[in-house]
Amino acid sequence: MPHIGGKRPRSSGTQRITRLLVCLALGALATGLSSFLVPAATASPGETVAGTYTETVNVANVTVWYAGRNVIAEFTADVVLMGGFTGFGTSVGQQIFHPNGVLTVQAIVRCGCTVNDQIYHDSELVLSFTAIGDYLEPTKDGQFEVSGTGNLAHLHGHGTFHQGVLAGMYEAVIRFDSEK
Repeated sequence: MPHIGGKRPRSSGTQRITRLLVCLALGALATGLSSFLVPAATASPGETVAGTYTETVNVANVTVWYAGRNVIAEFTADVVLMGGFTGFGTSVGQQIFHPNGVLTVQAIVRCGCTVNDQIYHDSELVLSFTAIGDYLEPTKDGQFEVSGTGNLAHLHGHGTFHQGVLAGMYEAVIRFDSEK
C-alpha cells in the first residue's frame, strides 16, 4: 500500500526481529547449500623441492637477430635436472641481451622427470621460467611456475633459481591439488 504524505509507517519491534531472523536463516541456508553444492578444492600441503641443473646448448639450435640495440637469441637446450626434480628435459626460450648489460630470459622446460623420487608415467613436468641477469658476469636469477601434464596435471608450485654459465640451483614449493 502506498504511503500517504511521503512517510513510511514505522515497523514494530516484532516485525524488525522477524525480518532479522529471516535474513539470518536465509544466510545460514545459503552458506549450508553452497558448501553442499560446491565441492571444496583441496590441496596437499606444500613441500619443498631443491636441486641443481645443467644445460647443454647446441649452437645449431640458436637463432640470433637484432631489435634496435638489443640482441635476441631464441634457443633450444638439453637440460638435466637433479634433486627434487630428476630427469632429462628440453628448454625452449628466448634471451634478450640489452645494451646496458642486462640479460632477460623467458623459457619453458618440459621434462619426463621424477618428482621427489616418485615416477609419474605418461606425464611431463612443465617449468615456466623468467629471469634477469648480467651477461657480462654471466649470471641470472629468476623464478618459475611449476605445472604438469598427464598424471602431473594436478601439480602446481612456484620456485626460484640462480644460474651461472650453463648450470644452476633451484628451489620450489609444490603441491598436488586433489582431483575433482
